[in-house]
Amino acid sequence: MIPDADPLSKNIACPSYISKAGAELFGIINKAGKVTYLKNAITIDNTFVEEAKTGREAEARFRFSGKCITTGCLHWDNTNHQCILIDKLISILDRPVSETVQDCPIR
Repeated sequence: MIPDADPLSKNIACPSYISKAGAELFGIINKAGKVTYLKNAITIDNTFVEEAKTGREAEARFRFSGKCITTGCLHWDNTNHQCILIDKLISILDRPVSETVQDCPIR
């Protein structure tokens, strides 16, 4: 679980956000299906959102972040009051998780 992830007392960024004006674009999914992280996140506007609607879903091509909505999200654990997205992702990997992490503009 994400340590110290108490959005009720802090402004926590969700790394699994949707394409909407005001969201932060922080990564682009390359042809190999891996995320290429931007050096700096970019706040998207309605023009980007409309343009990104052409082709596949924007969320299938880009990675966005935005304000955590806690109980309004399916990745929120009401019992422990925290995001469990990373736990879900780790559980579906078919290989060990690396101890090293890539640089990412929302971390």
